[in-house]
Amino acid sequence: MAAITTATMTSKIGGRMITKIAAGVDADQKGLIGGTSDVFMAEVDNTANTSTDCYFKIYNVAAPTFGSNAPDFIGEVRGGAKRTFTFLKGMTFATDLSFCVVTLGGTTGNSALSGVNVRIITS
Repeated sequence: MAAITTATMTSKIGGRMITKIAAGVDADQKGLIGGTSDVFMAEVDNTANTSTDCYFKIYNVAAPTFGSNAPDFIGEVRGGAKRTFTFLKGMTFATDLSFCVVTLGGTTGNSALSGVNVRIITS
């Protein structure tokens, strides 16, 4: 399992960038902020999986059960592609921020896909 990193930024759109190399359904992708935050942008790089689409899911829960809790956002990224999701006014997460990358959309998808890299800019 690859380590997750958090870096403090001084930009106007957010103060934190969360980076996860080889994202999936790992425990370190839960409860990332420890409180309220706004997500401004997320980049999902699925170029390593040329024939498999992935679904990036964000949760307003500190410790969601991936596949059971309903996500607050789901974004599809085609196989072999990189996609950036932009939330111009920020998407507010009042409880906490968690995410996963899986092979099936909707609430029930919880099968991890290897080789997907994620960057999230948040407050």
